[in-house]
Amino acid sequence: MKNIRLKVIEESDLQKWEEDLKFFSAPPFFAPAWLESFRNKNRKPIYLRFVSDRKTIGVAAGLRNEPSNALMKKLFRILFFYSGPAVAGANEELTKLCMAELIRYAREIQYTYVKLESWDFPCAVNTHGLSFKPTIRKEYIVD
Repeated sequence: MKNIRLKVIEESDLQKWEEDLKFFSAPPFFAPAWLESFRNKNRKPIYLRFVSDRKTIGVAAGLRNEPSNALMKKLFRILFFYSGPAVAGANEELTKLCMAELIRYAREIQYTYVKLESWDFPCAVNTHGLSFKPTIRKEYIVD
């Protein structure tokens, strides 16, 4: 699977995006209705397809966070995702490849951070070797 060559394509056609989502076990956080509700002058939705041999094998959607201050734009541009990529068969290895490609893409378009909240994610992903700093989330249930 390491021989897969991935390319990230930013999708601007929301109708096509919603059609593509049907082929993946995508969380509700990838829906345009969810992401568009956060749109403002500094936050804009971003819809990404991970493509190999002209076939979409994964999708991710989140928010571009652009500070309004010019100095901060150079230091603190964030791609924020409520969940990691949704991939064919929720394959952990394929997910890791998509995450590595997401980091490459973010650097290419000059973002300084990629943040994944990982809500509603179907599998645990070993981020060893990737530029992610994992944080442990704790949940408390009060009865």
